[in-house]
Amino acid sequence: MSALYLLAGFVFLFMGGHALVSGSVRIANALNVSRAFVGLVLVGIGTSAPELAFGIGSAITGHGDLVAGNVIGSNIVNIGLALGLAFLVRAMVVDPDGAIKQVPAMLVVTAAGLYVVLDHEVTRVEGAVLLLFSVALLVYLFFQENRSTAVESSPAESTVTQQVQTPQAEVVTKLGEVDGVAINTVSEPNSVNNKTWLSFAKPVGMVLFGIAMLVLGAELLIRGAVDVAVLFGVSESVISLTVTAFGTGIPELTATIAAAYRREFELALGNVVGSNIMNFGLVLSSSALVAPLHDIHPGMLSIIALAVFSIALALIFYLNKATRLVGALLACAYLVYTVLTFSALNV
Repeated sequence: MSALYLLAGFVFLFMGGHALVSGSVRIANALNVSRAFVGLVLVGIGTSAPELAFGIGSAITGHGDLVAGNVIGSNIVNIGLALGLAFLVRAMVVDPDGAIKQVPAMLVVTAAGLYVVLDHEVTRVEGAVLLLFSVALLVYLFFQENRSTAVESSPAESTVTQQVQTPQAEVVTKLGEVDGVAINTVSEPNSVNNKTWLSFAKPVGMVLFGIAMLVLGAELLIRGAVDVAVLFGVSESVISLTVTAFGTGIPELTATIAAAYRREFELALGNVVGSNIMNFGLVLSSSALVAPLHDIHPGMLSIIALAVFSIALALIFYLNKATRLVGALLACAYLVYTVLTFSALNV
């Protein structure tokens, strides 16, 4: 049964990653926003669903340590393993402007999240402040995105819906681009909105389907991995802080690798950055709002590792060093961290 769970989990993850990336690219084209921003918000929230479900469930049952450990561990997985493997798939070239806007936001939220867990508890007030701070930061990035789009697009070149009235009251509408192909239609005025909504229905459906498949696939993979770990006599603490953190990070891993394979590098970066922001700004904060988190002991190794991985991510994109060699180093660093954590928890 464990092998069946693992196999089914991988199949659902593959389907979900492909659908999520495809739908996100189409939505970015239709809304005329960058792939990085769509990855930051839409994909980041969607792939953080397993962490949110696990966090709230752990908070309700009084296991605050598992919430913090899962958030920190998942963020390390996102940078060390997801991006590391993505770099190995394809060396990335990312617009430095997008990285300059998004990576500092991730660093700030990460620092705030680590700060609130240092005293071994997260109160409802701290959770509310962290949530509001993260929302305000995302709103700021949204306005920065709109400002950049307005500067880059001239009126004559804008891909936003354009309407030209004809003597027969027909409307020439440019719906935007889907997979790089411009779509122009001639229709009656009252049918323009219907065609616009129809153009969004498919990509939105693909995104929702992709998220559902990722969540289901991650759940099946976690079950299979936990069964195997128990079979080999691994302790519950090790399972929850290593296997579970890896399992809930699998959607980000799958979506990031799928985006890199399709050369959607900004989407891959936005997914990792957005997921790391959501894990602290949404998962940890919402869990604390449901029930205050007590007796949190993530360990200095995990805290230091996340800080180092986060700073390394910033340096990689600012120095334009997203190469296969760097990917191998990130993946190896993650494996070293996992072994050290496993050894420490099993002492």
